[in-house]
Amino acid sequence: MGIGWMEVLVILVVALLVLGPDKLPDVARNVGKSVREVQQALRETTRVLTEEEPEDARKTRETIAAQRQSAQLPAAPVANARPAEGQAPPAAPGTAQAQQPQPVSQGEPRPQQTPR
Repeated sequence: MGIGWMEVLVILVVALLVLGPDKLPDVARNVGKSVREVQQALRETTRVLTEEEPEDARKTRETIAAQRQSAQLPAAPVANARPAEGQAPPAAPGTAQAQQPQPVSQGEPRPQQTPR
């Protein structure tokens, strides 16, 4: 918590002056019990939240995993990537490509391709 020994000593001296030597042990015992109860409640809450996943969150996670597995989509093409030799440039998503260019043989000149 960032409290050093000097701060603890000052707090104890003030508590001794305010409460007196008779009540100080009882107050310290009650504060210790309260701190332990709060720590235990926090640990229990953390355990419940991490171990017991809510039903709707589990279903959503499983649905997304199933969609990813069934789709098996290839990675999206890079916007300015050049196609490999003999391959057509990638079509924009959602559009149909009218013609697939045929590979050019070694003897013919290669047609100019313009980027889209």
